[in-house]
Amino acid sequence: LPIMDIQKLEFLSDMQAYIQRLVNQVFIHTEFHLNKKYSKLVQDTQIFIMNNYPLPISISDIAEELHIDRYQLMRTFKSETGDTINNYLINYRMRVAADLLKNGNYQVQEVSNIVGYQDTKYFSKLFKKNTGYLPSEYSKHEEK
Repeated sequence: LPIMDIQKLEFLSDMQAYIQRLVNQVFIHTEFHLNKKYSKLVQDTQIFIMNNYPLPISISDIAEELHIDRYQLMRTFKSETGDTINNYLINYRMRVAADLLKNGNYQVQEVSNIVGYQDTKYFSKLFKKNTGYLPSEYSKHEEK
């Protein structure tokens, strides 16, 4: 986690450089994952999810943040992406979880919490449904 990495640094200049690299990675990540063919509303929804995925997120939260009716948001998102907002959120969380598990630096419970699931069993069930592997098996599978 970035805060742990920053705490290990001794000099302010090192901390500033590390934070700048993180900010650059966020912009690169956001740019990579956004599909320019989508409307600003759909892109803003995707950005909201990317920035808030560790938190409990409801469609009402997103709609309120974007100042739009929740039903209009759901219809627009579904018509443009072919997916529901909830499915997009789950899939995004599972991609982040897969990246964390590939590193092998985190326990399953830690990854579950990082991506917004307090219930590790539920997280494991979703992860297996999305990847075909239990989280505990995933890093071993990725090494092959």
